[in-house]
Amino acid sequence: MNLSYAPHKHQENLISEWQDCYITAEKNVGMIATLDLSRIAYNEPKQFFWTYESLGKLLSLTEREKPYTNVYLSLNAFCEVNGQMKRSANNLAQIRNVGIDLDCYKLGISPDQCKEELFKLIAHSKLPNPNLVINSGNGVQLIYSIQGGAAPTNEIKWLTMYITRELTGQLIDLGADYQTCTLERVFRLPYTLNKKEGYPTKLVTAEIWNRREWHLNELMDYVKPYKPMKKRSKLRTVTPLKGYKKGTRTLTQMNMARANDILNLVHIRNGEIENRNILTYDYAFALTLGSDMSHLEVLTATFQLDISFTSSQKKNVLKTTVKSAYERATKF
Repeated sequence: MNLSYAPHKHQENLISEWQDCYITAEKNVGMIATLDLSRIAYNEPKQFFWTYESLGKLLSLTEREKPYTNVYLSLNAFCEVNGQMKRSANNLAQIRNVGIDLDCYKLGISPDQCKEELFKLIAHSKLPNPNLVINSGNGVQLIYSIQGGAAPTNEIKWLTMYITRELTGQLIDLGADYQTCTLERVFRLPYTLNKKEGYPTKLVTAEIWNRREWHLNELMDYVKPYKPMKKRSKLRTVTPLKGYKKGTRTLTQMNMARANDILNLVHIRNGEIENRNILTYDYAFALTLGSDMSHLEVLTATFQLDISFTSSQKKNVLKTTVKSAYERATKF
């Protein structure tokens, strides 16, 4: 695999507003998506797509006196495929951002403490300086904007995923979430409300830390070089994961790994999945056992998984499946 990335030859533009990471006159191939999950409990999720020409209407969502609640924005842009407009890997039109989600609150770390640790890593050149830092309410989200956007070839998609996973792995101690490593993922829309069961409702804000956009090759300088696996002539004994003694891997860790495996499977197959209902049940079940998510949070995460399928399920069927999996998992 050739991992070289040749950026477009054009004048570099500096980021002046948070929305420049997502959509500009140059980043105008395809459409970015917003996902409104404020009424997910009532089977009324809403997804809309936005072009550069409709940017003003998109920004109006963030300028209301009474902000919208639980609205998300895609990191990348999508296009219509076979008459269907979907937020899926198969519909990618342009890669615009690398995003890292830090659920620091799950580790007892406040967003301010998390940002202090990020400053240290950046100062010691151990972490690339993000263009945008989203204060998601309880956690922190890092946005690395790709200069001019990148065409979603198989190599570029792989490279973007590799960088995302490697940076995520470096920030595990700050609550980095591997579930956010897919290209079709959505992050919190700045200047809307984060309303989550068991936590105070907070306004999502955004800070520009770095006005110069990144090239993918530059981000590769901050992760370990990719080394293709060598072919082996015979099977070898599997080495236990570092940090685990044989037989001590917890039920929580195994189920979280299972949930991540399902996300990876859907991404690898570009959303073309048979027996979607069974996979949905398995995902909701594993997510419940592998985390402290509420029923509504599991439903929200599973809805995002369902959107990645080339053919989505009926919302009432999805809700029933998640309820069944959640109830069984909590009694496990």
